[in-house]
Amino acid sequence: MHHERPIGPATGETHGAKSPGDDVARRGNGPGERSRRTTFQRRIPATDTTEDDECVCLGPKGLGTLKDEEKRARRLHPTVAFTPQRICLGVVKALYWARDEPSPRSERRHKGVDEKESGRWIDSYQDSCALQAQMPETLVVNVADREGDIYEWFAEYGSYAPGARAQWIVRATQDRRLRTGAAAKLWDALGQAPVLGTMTVEVKSRPKRAARLAEVAVRSAAVLLEPPARTGYRLPAVTVNAVLAREESPPPGAEALEWLLLTGLPVAAFEQAATVVDWY
Repeated sequence: MHHERPIGPATGETHGAKSPGDDVARRGNGPGERSRRTTFQRRIPATDTTEDDECVCLGPKGLGTLKDEEKRARRLHPTVAFTPQRICLGVVKALYWARDEPSPRSERRHKGVDEKESGRWIDSYQDSCALQAQMPETLVVNVADREGDIYEWFAEYGSYAPGARAQWIVRATQDRRLRTGAAAKLWDALGQAPVLGTMTVEVKSRPKRAARLAEVAVRSAAVLLEPPARTGYRLPAVTVNAVLAREESPPPGAEALEWLLLTGLPVAAFEQAATVVDWY
């Protein structure tokens, strides 16, 4: 069971944020490549799932020794709105639920996306579309990490009227089959696309990884995805735009930075593709 929480107040928190220009330097290969300004406001709802598990000692309840514990899996899936300058505006919605006993993969394969936890990402996108309809002078872009790579999300985008649908950016995790083109798979198609330009991206420090600057080559393409098979219903073929940001020459011993991003935003020009990388 999950609980929905309404939109929260704008907090104005910056969380130590920098503007995109502080983190990224761009060099386009095409003539006249430069930053373009627009009067449109932009709002970027970011969504992800957080674990909030509770471990209960069973001893005092007479159910075991003091060392016996029961893990109660709980999940929080918030959608939080930011500006492109990383200023937090507030919570759009938060879903909170106790996780059921995990089902075998063979059973999950036959369930619809609305019956699985992956449906939370589509719920978040639908909330962003409702927000977009309320604010026609604002560009709303829902952003998700690799768990949001769900084909039904891409099909959902096409079901909305252009004036009522939010845009989206999702980091790809599946090397999906393509219906047309010289390449059969997604990663091959982007790898064969010409380099539009390069960006210098700040790589944050993590355990066993030092902070550094990475120069990534930016490629983009529009691709027609082959729909996956589903039990009980058929999905349409969907055209999406894709951006590949790949570090061609990482430092010795460092893992190359690579993001393959799917989106409904235009990406044909370098500045457009670089903006998608910025916002992700």
